[in-house]
Amino acid sequence: MRRIECVKNTREIAIAREQRDDHVALCTKRYGYDPKVDSKLGPSGLAPREREWGECVYQGIEEYLIPRTLSPGIYRQAIAEDRKLTEASKVQMDRLEMETRQDMMQRGLGPLRR
Repeated sequence: MRRIECVKNTREIAIAREQRDDHVALCTKRYGYDPKVDSKLGPSGLAPREREWGECVYQGIEEYLIPRTLSPGIYRQAIAEDRKLTEASKVQMDRLEMETRQDMMQRGLGPLRR
């Protein structure tokens, strides 16, 4: 009986992974972001639409994998950590953009002060 349950669970997880992969492909098509192609920014940069793509992928994991896994907490924790890192990247990029704008404004206004 236990072997039948194991085979059933293995089959369900394989189906869930296929569904997740299909969902990821849909996210890639919908948002135009592909981490395999757009990986030049490094770990602290965000490509255009990467954040929306990530949220779409999380939805697929929550819908297809988490209900069928024996360890849903691991997936939830990974999603939470990735969201936290993504938000930190966004904040860092926003701060850098603001500093760049301020620097450009100061340089543009510099000759007027003299």
